[in-house]
Amino acid sequence: MIEFHAYLDWLSKKTGQKYRFPSEAEWEYVARLGADGVRIFTADSAVAGNAAEVMGDCYMPTHAGAPTDGSAVLTPDCGIRVAKGGSFAGEPPFFRAATRVSVTDPVRGTGFGLRVVREMPVKDR
Repeated sequence: MIEFHAYLDWLSKKTGQKYRFPSEAEWEYVARLGADGVRIFTADSAVAGNAAEVMGDCYMPTHAGAPTDGSAVLTPDCGIRVAKGGSFAGEPPFFRAATRVSVTDPVRGTGFGLRVVREMPVKDR
């Protein structure tokens, strides 16, 4: 993830905004918006099925003990990350929003990509 984090650092510095990888929970929430089943390669399925996307979360075998606030699972030594979304190169069962795979650092391949989140400042009410 060093190269990906270098990109995030560069993008943040270039724009003056803060960028990060989405958490697994954030990604899945967005992927399921309006979902009523599996949608493959349609206009409204841009979150799933194009490329498996690297998450900000360290890989854990289950969601046991995961944060309940939607933040990423972080551990001191995170050499294995979560990827979600399946890819054009995968089988249809992998297109489910709940599908998650472990990827080692650094991940490379035509079936993997990344999506970044720009953090927005919190305004006082």
